[in-house]
Amino acid sequence: MSKEQIKEKNMKSVDDVQSALKDSFAETIQEMLEAEMESSL
Repeated sequence: MSKEQIKEKNMKSVDDVQSALKDSFAETIQEMLEAEMESSL
């Protein structure tokens, strides 16, 4: 996560950054799992 992203999303604390990273990783993992399921079927 870049300083620009932190400013754009108006993040003020470490918790804000951690939450944004967690959401980002969750979306990425979800997409990976869905792609894996599609390729397995």
